[in-house]
Amino acid sequence: MELGKDSFDAEIRVLVANRASRDPVRRVSMARERQARNGQFGGGRRPFGFCLGAPEVQAGMMPDGIVCPWHSGRDCRSGISTVDYEIEIIADASHRLLQGISLRALAAELRDGEVPTVTGADWSSETLREILLRPRNAGFMVHQKQILESVTAPWEPIVKPEVFFAVRDLLTDPSRRTGPCAAPRWHGSGIYQCGICTRLARTRRRASR
Repeated sequence: MELGKDSFDAEIRVLVANRASRDPVRRVSMARERQARNGQFGGGRRPFGFCLGAPEVQAGMMPDGIVCPWHSGRDCRSGISTVDYEIEIIADASHRLLQGISLRALAAELRDGEVPTVTGADWSSETLREILLRPRNAGFMVHQKQILESVTAPWEPIVKPEVFFAVRDLLTDPSRRTGPCAAPRWHGSGIYQCGICTRLARTRRRASR
């Protein structure tokens, strides 16, 4: 009887612990959805094309010289105010991709340019692809990777929705090669086989003995 009671108590404690762990997760999810529906930036790394707003003013400091590095003021909003030369890149790359220019070629142009990525790393096809697939480019707000219906972003769309969806369809097409392949180093790589090492060659030598 005592063993059954201990087992029941343990199950209750597990249920309570599980609920306690789910509650913060649910509250965070609800807060993020509320932010998205209100057109607010949920925080995190700066999205390419948008600024992070003016830095916080520490106690005892004057705000005059503490301004947004992209807009030189304190009126911009984090993740909402756009950076002109970066959104031009997004729009240009989106349209040229639909015209047949490859991601690799577009990334190479950006590497040769003077606009850095958000992290400071070199431009790559993967980095550019991630940027072009963001629904925020078309003025959509997202929660848990889903576009929120009837919610309008507080910034002007960088590209028209039909352009964004065309880009998304192109970049997520299952028939599209998703990873870059290195060019063969030697002529005939992947075609010719070694006459000594391959299984077929060894089988023929044994058969001829």
